[in-house]
Amino acid sequence: MAFTISRKSLFDIVQKAVHVVPSKTSIPMLLNFKLSFSGNVLGLTATDLDHYISLKTSAFGDEEFEVTVNAKKFADIIRELGDNDDVTIGVENNVLSLTTGASFSCRIAGADAADFPHLPQLDEGTNFSIDAAVFGGMVARASFATARDEARACLCGVLWEVEKSKTTMVSTDGHRLGCCSFTCDFDSLPSSRIEAILPQKTVSLVGKIVPAQQGETRIEAQLSGKYLVLKTDDVLLYTKLLEGPYPDYDKVIPRTNPRKVILSRSMLYDALRRVGVLSNFKTHLVKFQFSANQLELAVNNRDIGGDARQVIPVDYSGENFTIGFDASYFSEILSIVNTPNVELEMNTQISACLIHPMYDEKASAGLDDLYLIMPLRIIDE
Repeated sequence: MAFTISRKSLFDIVQKAVHVVPSKTSIPMLLNFKLSFSGNVLGLTATDLDHYISLKTSAFGDEEFEVTVNAKKFADIIRELGDNDDVTIGVENNVLSLTTGASFSCRIAGADAADFPHLPQLDEGTNFSIDAAVFGGMVARASFATARDEARACLCGVLWEVEKSKTTMVSTDGHRLGCCSFTCDFDSLPSSRIEAILPQKTVSLVGKIVPAQQGETRIEAQLSGKYLVLKTDDVLLYTKLLEGPYPDYDKVIPRTNPRKVILSRSMLYDALRRVGVLSNFKTHLVKFQFSANQLELAVNNRDIGGDARQVIPVDYSGENFTIGFDASYFSEILSIVNTPNVELEMNTQISACLIHPMYDEKASAGLDDLYLIMPLRIIDE
């Protein structure tokens, strides 16, 4: 029983599946891939019991078979093969043999595929579809603010809301918030609104398996009980959702913000990175001092006896105003934004600052992103 496959095709699905395999587990079978071959299609499955991923690609052979093999060892071997190699894989008595045209060969002891965990059986649930590039882009822009403290487990994930005319993703850790929306039609929804909280591992997996480029690929989604299923032509991903409810994030977004500033994203990002080098290593505090058409970023660090400042031009005509922010948090938001200019909205020194990417209406039709960052208290030097 053997089949032949290009190293490139095999490496592609192995790299996507290996991220599901747990690093530590009390169930040895979870450290394995399940390989199944039938009808010139190779299927590869991995799971940690909360996530199941199944991928398929073309291969050439005669007989059908299933086997499980250690995922890390198998992935390491495929990674070290030559890019242009064809790989022949055979199975006999649950022992996997691998050979290439470059005279390399190896054997790995496997295990019976019958012992590999099965995909969960789900009810019909709610079904809809979304453009893969839109979905992947929203995940990338909204997921940075997930919490690391598991005391509030729901904040460790990304809230995904789907309405009949809009979809939104939100994450927050209490200090910052990312909210990305896209206007599109979900006419097939049986209700006016559904929501799910995606775990951080799911978010990471989406970034690796969903195509980032623009195209016609669509993701078929199914929300059923505690599970979300995402499906493309070659990938099937089951994920167990986090339990809610998710906090009402809309209540923390200030609506009255009289101070508005428009400035270059790259200019602010570069200046903040430079000035932030000398900020306090615990608070990363940088003062934002606004005056007519200019912003001065300033740091005074007593611990190391250093200070730094830089002035950049901005579009601002209000009264002089000073506010403090965590330079690393602010820089991270700016690194995610991909528009030339951003708009800042502020009210007082203790109220949240809103950051709006200034999208071109034609080039980014339907996109509406909002970022929020809480200020730091400024202590007089």
